[in-house]
Amino acid sequence: MVSVARAHVAASGASLESRLVYADVLTERGDPRGLFITAQCSGNEDAARSLLVRYRKHFLYPLSSSADVEFKNGFVDTWTTTPDEFRSAGRKLLRMTPLRRLIIHNARQCDVQYVINATGFEHVRILELINPIVGALSWLAMHEGLPGLRTLGVIGTWMPEERQALLDSKLRSTLETLEFTRNPPLPRGPRLG
Repeated sequence: MVSVARAHVAASGASLESRLVYADVLTERGDPRGLFITAQCSGNEDAARSLLVRYRKHFLYPLSSSADVEFKNGFVDTWTTTPDEFRSAGRKLLRMTPLRRLIIHNARQCDVQYVINATGFEHVRILELINPIVGALSWLAMHEGLPGLRTLGVIGTWMPEERQALLDSKLRSTLETLEFTRNPPLPRGPRLG
């Protein structure tokens, strides 16, 4: 029953109703994640924060306990990661949660390929590449569109030719936003959304 409910949450675009149904199933089974989902969905930040402190490692699974994430309505909503961390746990996370925003540092072409071909990537709405390695943006520019993706942000350093290729690409016409920013943000720890 839990795996069916979890699949429903991931497939349904993460409606509050489906998350609360899943939370009830977890709570009935004694899983504290159910209480965490309920606390966040109801806006009880004190309870959510207390549960996150106590069960952080459990709530972050399959990510490491030091993962840089933001939770929203009981699930990882934003994940800032490296290509190696994504290869280690990313595909599993994308199957388990409707991740909305993915931020990747120092991605090469093969890393970007691996990420966007992962099952569940179609739920990602925002992809940010921080200091992408030469070739990553050119490879993205060859795509006519990425299902679900609405915003692509490129942060830090990039080759001017690759920037122009993205601006001129068919992918650009499928995005609501394509942003280029020179200064990358500082990493943070797990946060409540």
